[in-house]
Amino acid sequence: MTVLNDTCTSTDEVLVTIAGEAVVGFTVRLEARCDGLRVFTTDLSEGAVSYLWTFSDGTTSTEQEPSPVMTYGGDLVISLTITDALGCTASVTQSYPSGSLEDHTDITMPNVFTPNGDGDNDLFGPITDAYLGGCLRMNVFNRWGQQMFESLGNSTTWDGRTFAGEPAVVGTYFYTIDLNGLRFEGSVQLIR
Repeated sequence: MTVLNDTCTSTDEVLVTIAGEAVVGFTVRLEARCDGLRVFTTDLSEGAVSYLWTFSDGTTSTEQEPSPVMTYGGDLVISLTITDALGCTASVTQSYPSGSLEDHTDITMPNVFTPNGDGDNDLFGPITDAYLGGCLRMNVFNRWGQQMFESLGNSTTWDGRTFAGEPAVVGTYFYTIDLNGLRFEGSVQLIR
């Protein structure tokens, strides 16, 4: 830098650092649960030193990657405001349909299982990535209508044994699944 006045000239070097803008971004993964959607956030921001998340139900968080449980219904709106080391802020808002438990739950039921202790297909139950133990109830019946299994809590898989602990006979069994008022029915072949 050079400064001039009528008779004098003065020169000096000054280092000026210009900070880049903070970049804000995030992704979410939604997990269906009985009590709502678990929102797993992943922060993609650059240069942030503080975070303020705001969710559509009015809750907020200052964690870098919060994972709240949100209720079903309406749109799920998530806003993230970050602040960088110089006090500059940047914000982004994203919206997702929250739907219902059924909208976010894919359940696949095997049609055959082999409870023979070899570690492959030894258990029968719903295949899903949702956390449904608290609201999913499964019952298994033999061909005469006798109940062979009833799920309790988070244990929603049948090991091919009767209530007395004896191995169930080879054959076709029928199941019912109740999930928050929805009912699914089907059959499974037990092979040893």
